[in-house]
Amino acid sequence: MTTGIEVNNDYYDVLIIGSGISGLSASLFCTQENLKAIQVGSVGGIQFSAGLIDLMAVHPLKDLKLWENPWEAIDEVRKDIPQHPYCKVSNDEIKTALTTCFDYFKSNGMEYIFDENKNSTVVTAMGTIKHSYGIPKTMTAANDAWESKSPALIVDFKGLKEFSSIQVVESLKDEWPGLSSTQITFPETENKEEIFATHMAQWLELPSNVTKLSNAIKPHLGSNKAVGLPAILGVLNTESIHNQLENELGVKVFEIPTMPTSVPGFRLKNVFDRSLTDLGLTRLNQKFVTNVEFDGDHFNITTDKGNKTIKAKTILLATGRFMGKGLIADINKIREPLFDLPVTQPDHRSKWHNEDFVAPEGHPINQAGIEVDKNFQPIKLDGTIVYKNLFAAGAILAHQDWIRMKCGSGLAIATAYKAVHSIKKYLQQSE
Repeated sequence: MTTGIEVNNDYYDVLIIGSGISGLSASLFCTQENLKAIQVGSVGGIQFSAGLIDLMAVHPLKDLKLWENPWEAIDEVRKDIPQHPYCKVSNDEIKTALTTCFDYFKSNGMEYIFDENKNSTVVTAMGTIKHSYGIPKTMTAANDAWESKSPALIVDFKGLKEFSSIQVVESLKDEWPGLSSTQITFPETENKEEIFATHMAQWLELPSNVTKLSNAIKPHLGSNKAVGLPAILGVLNTESIHNQLENELGVKVFEIPTMPTSVPGFRLKNVFDRSLTDLGLTRLNQKFVTNVEFDGDHFNITTDKGNKTIKAKTILLATGRFMGKGLIADINKIREPLFDLPVTQPDHRSKWHNEDFVAPEGHPINQAGIEVDKNFQPIKLDGTIVYKNLFAAGAILAHQDWIRMKCGSGLAIATAYKAVHSIKKYLQQSE
């Protein structure tokens, strides 16, 4: 397979297929490595993200062991699951990848806070405590309030059906007795039966509206030292909204990620959307790749919006799993639809799932995916490379259960970083 783009009669080094966190972070890494890249994909799963950058928090799954130090957890995973994608990326590479993304997010107004050797805690909408590595600054006050068990007020809003302050408090009251709840009317929604977090976030972009929200909360504040809110503090100007609300209330404020789709996910998507093209990336937005055909020295991609002929020297497959249609489950097997790559999976559909639906270790189907070598090039069952200029990264990779292991975004970013550097090395060797 030889490929080199025919969009505007130009040529690209990399075609990135996928618009989730792996595809978008790969796009960022390509721009920083001065690789001429084009990224194509539909909406992607990023809008379903809680905005947290998980690295590794749970292993082994059967024992549900929680790790405070994510690097120790990764070391154990490497011993127990030698095919896990983290086995193909060094800790230094993971740290560089994460730091690069955190710096990029901060420069675009979305600061993340992290302790280099420690997972932090976040309150979830289910009233549980989640361990994660990179935390949006607007959520970090929850970690301090949780550790000190200081009095905190959880606020929800009439008509917002995706968040319940009562549920949060009831679930945590034994461990956090100083927690209390209240429900208020969100400003200017008195006559609405249902309101939505995305609309609330857009409304709060105006400083005068932040003051209205502050005034609505103040009568319920009492002696509480912190206030927890569903994640509604804007999309474009979240940091300034958060700072204004803390200053006006006189206490710490922390956001709690809501159920998908989430405002923090839209924030992440917005950061990538508004700046990647300025860094030199070409994007074919809102296009779902349905087929790839090779024709001599280039390939044709078919999308749900029509055909495009793209000439690129390499391809990075970052299409995700079932939600992103990177994997398709047919009646008898799981398949990869674009290149018909071999998929590691149980040998029979009857073995896809455990009999116990809520088994802590999850289901074998959750670790199905594409096998890759140390350079993140997809390989056949005999270990040979499928195409010398095809690479893969992110959730499509086999031998990881990112939801249960709490390693989703970290794994997506780290493997994208390694794949991009492998692509650069391949291109240099091909010159």
